Amino acid sequence: PLDSGLRRNDEGGRTGAGGRRGMKRKNRLRDRLVYNSLLIPAQEGGFVAMNPETGTHTQGESVEEALTHLREAVEMYLEEFPLESYGRPLLTTIEVTGHVA
Repeated sequence: PLDSGLRRNDEGGRTGAGGRRGMKRKNRLRDRLVYNSLLIPAQEGGFVAMNPETGTHTQGESVEEALTHLREAVEMYLEEFPLESYGRPLLTTIEVTGHVA
């Protein structure tokens, strides 16, 4: 699992989620953050990958490669421009009237 609910404390032991055994942590562990990704098949092949929260875009020959590149792009973006979370995003679809080529 991605998050077992356990965190390491300063003494190297494990505590429950959020627990610190009375000591302030000197070296904060990197948090695992979850962001959205959208992959669209590219006309020339492969996939275009986008992250709406950061506005980052990239591409890859396969889904796995596109997601790897997107993860790297989002991490680089967040190093320079940390984001605050305002809750979980809502992903939905809309229908429009149009013509398909």
